[in-house]
Parts: sequence; C-alpha cells; structure tokens
Amino acid sequence: MKLALVGSGEYLPSMQDFEKTISRPGRYVQVALAAGKESQASLQYWKNLGQQQATRLGMEQDFLSIFDRTAAENFAGSLEDAGLIYFSGGNPHYLMQSLKNTNLLRAVLKAVESGVALAGCSAGAMMMGAEIVGGKFFFGSQQGLGLVNLKIIPHFNRYGKYFLLGVKDKSNILGIDEETAIFNIDGTWKVWGRGSVHLNKEQFLHGDKIPIS
Repeated sequence: MKLALVGSGEYLPSMQDFEKTISRPGRYVQVALAAGKESQASLQYWKNLGQQQATRLGMEQDFLSIFDRTAAENFAGSLEDAGLIYFSGGNPHYLMQSLKNTNLLRAVLKAVESGVALAGCSAGAMMMGAEIVGGKFFFGSQQGLGLVNLKIIPHFNRYGKYFLLGVKDKSNILGIDEETAIFNIDGTWKVWGRGSVHLNKEQFLHGDKIPIS
C-alpha cells in the first residue's frame, strides 16, 4: 500500500517534487471533502491550486465535486487509473463522518490495492490514523481509517500543542511539521520536507527512515 501523510502544503510548488515522487502516470485526483462545509470560494481555491500543481506535474486534474456524505455514497466512478489520490485539508471529523462506509471510500481503497498512491494532508492525513484527535480545534475524537496505527497530528511545529489539548493518552502520536511529509511507496517509511517528524518523542528529518510497522 502506497501512502503519504503530509503536515501541510498540499498542491504548493514547494511540495511539487514530493508529489512527483509518490505519483505515477495518470489522473491527479483531488478530494476536498474535508472542506465540504466551507464556502464556494474556498472550494474553488482548492480546485485552482490543484490545477496549477497538476499542470506542473504534467498530469490531468480530476477534482471530485464531492462535498457531503450523500455525494460520497452516490459515487459510481473508478479510481484505478489515477496517478495519485489526494485528500486535502479541512475538518477531519466531518471528513470521516462523510466518507466512512461509502462508495467513494470503497473506490479509493480498491485503487490503492491496485497500486495507486493515496495522500492526505492535514485533515486528510489525520483520518488515515487509528484515532482522530483535535484538541482545541476539533473537539472530541473518533476512529480513523486505521491505515496507520497512530494518532496523526499535522501542522505540528505550529499547532501541535493545541491539537493535543485534552488528549489524555499521548502515546502513539505522529506529529508532522508544516510542508513536511512521510511516505511509504516501497515498504519503508521516509521523511520528506523542510521540517521534522515526531514519533513518540523521537525526531526525524528529511531522508530519515521511520520505524512504523
């Protein structure tokens, strides 16, 4: 399974080389479901940003207009010809509640099984963990997809302490700094980016391998 977890910076020029590393030829599939409750201007911003990145990567943009659970349940397409499937930021709880047990999720997982890389940034990364925690920003917790058996905290260098407010069990925390990512495309987790990745009080930098089972 090819996975990428990003602390921030989806679709930005600074992350272009990273996205090229994890992609294969095919469609650049954007899923902005986590921002589904935001304004049309915000959704258009994500679409435009993704178009620019897809152009830089030489890929064809496919922005899925799926912003709520009904649309996710009604999804009838295939994603197995995608070059990359990318869940961008927003509200991780809304994302998980809208995505769980839907046709969209089934299509995503089927594509990943066929070899397509799956990336998530901020909320998109959080939902791939075992548990979604939000502290000051997103109160409460809920079960994630469990693709990685950790609690994933994005924007860690800027907002990590706020995400962890009220979180009693601080074990198995994976903190990812902004414009930084970890990825696994060959069976080994590695760090990419300008910041650090924090795993159970250990710190890892660009190029480091991380012991995640």
